[in-house]
Amino acid sequence: MKQVLIILASLDKETCRRCVNGGGLDEFTIPYYLFRKAGYAVFVAAPHCAGRTLDLELLRGNAPEYLQECWKDGFDPALARLFPLESVADWQFDAVFYPGGRCCPGERLAADPGNTRLLGRMLDSGKVVGAVSYGPAALLGGTRCDGHPLVFRRGVTGLSNAEEDANPEDSSSVRFRLEDRLKSAGAHYLSREPWLSHIVVDGNLVTGQNPDSAAAVGEAMIHLLEHG
Repeated sequence: MKQVLIILASLDKETCRRCVNGGGLDEFTIPYYLFRKAGYAVFVAAPHCAGRTLDLELLRGNAPEYLQECWKDGFDPALARLFPLESVADWQFDAVFYPGGRCCPGERLAADPGNTRLLGRMLDSGKVVGAVSYGPAALLGGTRCDGHPLVFRRGVTGLSNAEEDANPEDSSSVRFRLEDRLKSAGAHYLSREPWLSHIVVDGNLVTGQNPDSAAAVGEAMIHLLEHG
């Protein structure tokens, strides 16, 4: 059975509440559901998360159909076993996925040593790495063995400057503009019109531009896992 790790950046209740109120929970739950539906073992981790869980009670009664299916398939038990990122950084996974949104601000992960160690190993070994919306910010930490940033000369996408400008409230807590930072790290950044589903696949790296790209990222990752 293939094993997929989803890495979140924060699990406190206030962050979960913001996610439920339009802050990007779908960017996590849609790929999660697709991975589970494909028969994969899915693990969820976050830095320093011992004793914390996502407050899924905030969703009950208002969950979309696919989330209701998650609960039927054992969504809660999987999330009840959250792993501290530092405890799984050296485990062997077939894929790792970084959601975006307010619940998963990737810039926190870019500076996390456990994340950069895991991510570098996954990319170097040809394992599948995926990220969507602001999730690609997690790829900005660490360097390759040649000293270049992990995204150097890789085709990527992520939340565009135009999309950030269209949602200044969502961007107010972000320390940098993702498009600019990816370009400055030497990535080949590609985007299309705001809020249209758009993904970039470069070898084992799959990135999605915005929240509407979450399903396409999950599906592309599954294709790579099944067909290489």
